[in-house]
Amino acid sequence: MNVTAPTLACMFASVTTFVPAANAAPWSRGFVVEWTEPAAWFGGKTEAISSPGPDCPEGSEPKLDFRKILKTPWRTDEEVDFILNPENLSLAKNLGLRGPNKGESVYTNLESVPDRGMRTVVGNIAQGFNLDGDARTGFTGANGEKGIDNNFYRAWGCWEMFRGPPRKSFGGQYHNDDMRNGKFTIVMLISGNKDPYNDDNVTLGLYASKDPIIKDGNGNVASEYSYKIENDPKHSSVLRGKITKGILEVTEPQQVRWREASLDPVLTLYSARARFELKPDGTLEGMIGGYKPIKEAIDTWVTTNPTGVEFVSHVDLTAAWYAIKRHADARPDPQTGQNTAISTAIRYSAVPAFIIKPDGSGPMQIVSAVRAEAEP
Repeated sequence: MNVTAPTLACMFASVTTFVPAANAAPWSRGFVVEWTEPAAWFGGKTEAISSPGPDCPEGSEPKLDFRKILKTPWRTDEEVDFILNPENLSLAKNLGLRGPNKGESVYTNLESVPDRGMRTVVGNIAQGFNLDGDARTGFTGANGEKGIDNNFYRAWGCWEMFRGPPRKSFGGQYHNDDMRNGKFTIVMLISGNKDPYNDDNVTLGLYASKDPIIKDGNGNVASEYSYKIENDPKHSSVLRGKITKGILEVTEPQQVRWREASLDPVLTLYSARARFELKPDGTLEGMIGGYKPIKEAIDTWVTTNPTGVEFVSHVDLTAAWYAIKRHADARPDPQTGQNTAISTAIRYSAVPAFIIKPDGSGPMQIVSAVRAEAEP
């Protein structure tokens, strides 16, 4: 459902101008996310993704040596030569078949082969939140804040899928292009009862929408269009926080379930925090951070087109798994002691939008939880 801004503007208060209210009164602000990506601090000496820097002194993860990873105890050099010969069109079929047993796919058992290792971040600067409350551990924020927990960035920050200046990483551009071209839409609603600029009790709603994003004539995400939210608890969360001088903060640990990328995974974050700035032009920018299940993180890449991921993004997915497992820092398994979640942070930029109730009956002006269609 999409209604032009002039029509809705006649019915409801405009969301583009952020003006503090003179008197306490219920208020709400809606947004559609126009860009999202993992919060990675890029230290390259140039804007080239492969550029060495204090984050990754050797640069990004290099291209895969296909000969090296295809050579198994049961595969001869001649067989490797055959697979690598472009005329045989065999590499795509055989790239994943490198487990200890002939024909075994490593994508279904990532620990069937030893860890070949991958480049990980060695720098001490990162974006994110102090999730564990310990300022003595973790990274230092770009603003000097101590104790930033973002081990997802530590593990995968040199992988070119995630490395690069803001809006320049390979993965960021790929998934945001998908989002802008209609594959998925994520929206936000903030509501309170005092003043949109200062309110000590606000609610932040995170939702998904099946309405495709509307772009303007320059290809940017347009403001003030309407998006009907899905009745899908799997892709929605309600968080409590406060706004001080236009800065929205969720400081009490809460669980987030939302929509992440174009492959339709669920974004799960335990002990989540959030910080957003409501800008004078009506836009919203900030981050959400928390502990992400490591299985959820790797499943994004191994359950759809893992061969394509290894081809295009120059990573050995088995090494990526070992790296994220090694740096996991929360929720230990009671039987093995292995941490099952990893600290992370995700950046979001959003533009004003009108958020429509799941039944399409009108604008959603108070943040509330949604229920699946099948529920009474």
